[in-house]
Amino acid sequence: MPVNERRIIIVIFSFLLATVPAKLCRADSCADSGQQLLQRGHHNLQGSFQEDGETYVNPVWNNDFPDPSVVRGGDGRFYAYGTGNAPFAIWDEMGITSPEQRAKYVEKHEVNIKVLSSPDLVHWTSEGMALKSPQDIAWSDGLQFWAPDVSKQSWNGEDWYVMYYAAQLNGEEENHKCIGAALSQTATGPFQDVGEPVLCRPGYVAIDPHRVDVGAESFLFWGSGVNGSIFMTPLQPNGWGLLDGDMGNPVLHSDFASEYEGTIEGVWVDHDAHAPGGPTWWLYYSGSNCCGDEAHYGVSVAGSRNLTGLYHKKAFLTSENSSAILFQEGDAFQAPGHCSIIVDDEGGPWMLYHAFIGLDRENRVLMIDRVSYKDGFPWVGTPSNSSMDAPKIAWKP
Repeated sequence: MPVNERRIIIVIFSFLLATVPAKLCRADSCADSGQQLLQRGHHNLQGSFQEDGETYVNPVWNNDFPDPSVVRGGDGRFYAYGTGNAPFAIWDEMGITSPEQRAKYVEKHEVNIKVLSSPDLVHWTSEGMALKSPQDIAWSDGLQFWAPDVSKQSWNGEDWYVMYYAAQLNGEEENHKCIGAALSQTATGPFQDVGEPVLCRPGYVAIDPHRVDVGAESFLFWGSGVNGSIFMTPLQPNGWGLLDGDMGNPVLHSDFASEYEGTIEGVWVDHDAHAPGGPTWWLYYSGSNCCGDEAHYGVSVAGSRNLTGLYHKKAFLTSENSSAILFQEGDAFQAPGHCSIIVDDEGGPWMLYHAFIGLDRENRVLMIDRVSYKDGFPWVGTPSNSSMDAPKIAWKP
């Protein structure tokens, strides 16, 4: 794109809406195949650092860890939380068909939300499971705990970690998912469910929650599976529940004709004080198909001057066919998506997300890449699979 056109786009974007250059792994430099990545022994469960501790190679957690959400704890460490799901695909092969058999399986194998910790966003250690007695949560079927979001709060002089997550409503038809909340005073839990769903919207698959706090106001963003919208719901001040029972309104709709918007979900909202067009709220979202043999997934972005919108998609402002900023190219890592954004100690933004290695469809591994700018918008491109500069962490616990 010519320089003059790029400047015009940034100016238009700045008008309508009223992250730091990075070393990207381009398609021609990402030479490793998916099979080679699966065979990399030095990635076994922990990120790969050179001896000087300044580089990494994806994946940084070579085990199943879908839908990662990352927060920095009060102790300075980073904590990541990932989806827990019963293995429905293999239950028929194992002859596990009755509710009683499934209940015994999930109790034995701990279907639960997973927790990792890291001093540097690259070396990760398992901290076990997050939810306290998840199969005893009365409103959930105990088989699926999706897309946790954790934030650190200070209420009445006490520090709390608040987790939102999606689960199947017990006794209801398949795919009737609601959003629950659970509380803990430590980042590793156990998180105690509050006793009932925070949000159930009839006719919608309520999934992928993300809490955003601004001053005295708090909001819950969430995606709606096959329904094709991202919603924003006001929350009670100094609490976790909905404000006056208000389930909110959609702030972004799917463009079903776009490559990565057959559905939109996996929302993450981040304020960027250094965006090229001025301070901007970026709404990251994922689509279209996260999983299975036909998985085709990517991260897209929309922006707004105000947290509550209007949000304008990248494609609308650039006249491109897609708003995608992270996508698959080649066979090394496939179906990348469902991201969270966090900054290092130099203010550099990083995207953590999941992806399949090659044609493996059993494990969505944890990935990390630097976010840069392209044409005034956040940009990652394709997942990196060579040695990259690591996040800058000044103090490591």
